[in-house]
Amino acid sequence: MISILLATYNGERFLKEQLESILAQSVTDWTLFVRDDCSTDATPAILQDYAGRYPGKIHVTTADKPSGGAKWNFFQLCRTIRDDYVMLCDQDDVWLPDKIECTLAAMKQLEQDAGAHTPLLVHTDLKVVDGQLNTINESLWAFQRISPERDELRNVVVQNNVTGCTAMYNRALAELIDGVPEVFVMHDWWIALLASALGRTGFVSRPTMLYRQHGANSVGAKDAKSAGFLIAKFKNRATVRHNYYESFSQAACFLNQYRDRLTKGQQALLADYAALLKAGKMKKIRILIKNRFYKNTLSRTLGQFVSI
Repeated sequence: MISILLATYNGERFLKEQLESILAQSVTDWTLFVRDDCSTDATPAILQDYAGRYPGKIHVTTADKPSGGAKWNFFQLCRTIRDDYVMLCDQDDVWLPDKIECTLAAMKQLEQDAGAHTPLLVHTDLKVVDGQLNTINESLWAFQRISPERDELRNVVVQNNVTGCTAMYNRALAELIDGVPEVFVMHDWWIALLASALGRTGFVSRPTMLYRQHGANSVGAKDAKSAGFLIAKFKNRATVRHNYYESFSQAACFLNQYRDRLTKGQQALLADYAALLKAGKMKKIRILIKNRFYKNTLSRTLGQFVSI
C-alpha cells in the first residue's frame, strides 16, 4: 500500500489540477493524506469536497495553528504516516499518469538488490514548466545541474540532490523518522540524509511530473547555467552564507539524533562538516578538501569556498 503525503497552504489556484492528476494515476493502490496549514483561501473547501467524493482515498486534517512553513507542515505528516511506501506531493504540480508506477518499479528493483528491510529512497527527474504548464526545460536535473548519482553521505550533507515531490521511500526509512528535528534545512534533505547514511538511494532518469514555477514556490527551480543565477548568488551573499551555516547545523543535529546507528567513519564525517560552524576560514577550507565536501559543479564548489 502507498501513502501519498500532501502539505497544503493557500493552494486554491492549482490544487484541483494536482488532485486530478493523482486520481488519474495508472496505479490506484494508494491513499492520500493531506494536512492543511490553516489556509485562508478556498483550499479547505476544495479538500473537503474531494474527501467527500473519494471517501477512504483522501483524508484531510487541519493544523491547530500555523506550522511555520512547508517543511514543518510536511514533517508533521512524515512523522505520523507509516506504510509500505510513502510518497511526497506538492500542491501546485501535476503528476504524469505513470508517476507512481514508474517510481514503484524502481523501488521494487532497489528492494531486490538491497532488501526491503533496508531504508530506501527513490526519486526522479522533473519537467520544469510555467504557471500555464508551458515547458521551460525538459529536465530539472539539466536545468539546475543536479547530479543524482552523487548520493554518498559526503555529497548529500553538502547539497541535496533529491527533490521531495518526486520521492518515494519505504517503511524501513519511514520508521527512522521518529520526530521533528531541532534543526533541518528542508524535510526532503533530511530524508535524503537518512537514505544516504542508513540505507540506499535510487533514481529514475526521466521526468515523472510537471514542476510548476509560478512565482510563489517555496523553493523553485533556477537555471544554474545562467549568468543571472551567479549574479543573484553574489548579490545575496549574506543569504547564501546563512544557508551554508544552516546546513552545518543540520549535520550536527543529524549526528546527534542518529549517532548510535552511524558507523565511526560517518560520525567523523558529520562531525567535521558540523565543525565548519565555528572553524576559521583556513580551517574550513582544509576540512572541505580533506573530506571532499564538494558541490555538484566546479562553479558551485568555488562559490562554496568563497562563501563559507
